[in-house]
Amino acid sequence: ALDEYLQDVARKNNLTVRGLETMTEQLNVLDELSIEDQAKLLLEQIENIEAERKELQRMADVYASQNLDSIYAFIQTPELEGEFGDALIKNRNINMADRLAVILLTETTFCAVGAAHLPGDFGVINLLRLKGYTLRPMYK
Repeated sequence: ALDEYLQDVARKNNLTVRGLETMTEQLNVLDELSIEDQAKLLLEQIENIEAERKELQRMADVYASQNLDSIYAFIQTPELEGEFGDALIKNRNINMADRLAVILLTETTFCAVGAAHLPGDFGVINLLRLKGYTLRPMYK
């Protein structure tokens, strides 16, 4: 919903809109899990719907805090360790930072990525800093 809103604002202002990854790349993350594991996760979510709702609210509260350390702490879960976590966050962050760095060489850019992709050693912010970019918040 937020990314759609930002795209609409950009288009209404005749700005170029690009993705840092494709839908196929996003969906390919699921390939890190077997079909059985995907089904198990889905079933667990359905069976624990009330706990899932509470976790979603907690995630929204952490996001609303605008505190990158809190967001980073929130995503540090056993489920996001190992190959699946690398595919879901780390590898995508590396790809997004690499692609954004190319764009930034030639264009003034506003970029929006999911909040979980910002913090940490392999967060987009740090990866761009390692490439020599200076980043600062637009407001606090």
